[in-house]
Amino acid sequence: MIETCKKNFGLIHEENFSHIKPWFDKAIIKNQNQLSKYLTRFGWGEKLKPYLKDKHSLDYNLFITNVKNTFDLLVSKESGIEQSAKLVKKFSRFITLSAQEVGFVSLLHIIDDYFEEVNNHEVAKKRLLVIKLTNKTITQLYQVYQKLMLTIFNDQAELQKMVKEVFDTDGFYVDQVFDPSFNIRTLFKFANKSTNNKKLTTESFNQVYFNSLFADSYFTTLRYYVENFINSVY
Repeated sequence: MIETCKKNFGLIHEENFSHIKPWFDKAIIKNQNQLSKYLTRFGWGEKLKPYLKDKHSLDYNLFITNVKNTFDLLVSKESGIEQSAKLVKKFSRFITLSAQEVGFVSLLHIIDDYFEEVNNHEVAKKRLLVIKLTNKTITQLYQVYQKLMLTIFNDQAELQKMVKEVFDTDGFYVDQVFDPSFNIRTLFKFANKSTNNKKLTTESFNQVYFNSLFADSYFTTLRYYVENFINSVY
């Protein structure tokens, strides 16, 4: 699932960010500082290049390039981490930090796409445009997550039916940012219970654990920081 995120690491129009006062720069810097410790531990530290214009501001395209160059570390480690629930727990911080940085990249693209639209077209309902762009971004990864979960539970018809029932509760509204986190956490608890009852293999549970942790962290980060942008648009 996480490899699909690499499709969204394209560069942006940095001039569009002159229209806002970035409320997310400090969070990105903190995320990168924490993530660099894991990159160094795995011998990938040299792949993280300088991306700051000064102490408090970023070159966003250099940041995106860093994510593009370093995200492969998590992709390459996924199968190994999924060998054990203890390993998923041990590297949970690495997983969540990686998900957060991808969430920040998605945030930058949403802001960039918004200004590209309003600068070139007449947009009457600007706030709804931000919500539309956000929901499109969220559903892209969520649909991949859904497909993966249904595949994991494919051998158990009864369990797969219950997974489908969870997804059937999803609610999409044009004036609200979609939040799949509750259903992701519900599925994780369901998978944990199914494993304890010997209805789901530990290998399958570890896949659910890893990907649910990543997805929940990604969606939570994106929704939290995009809300400020939505509230600033009229």
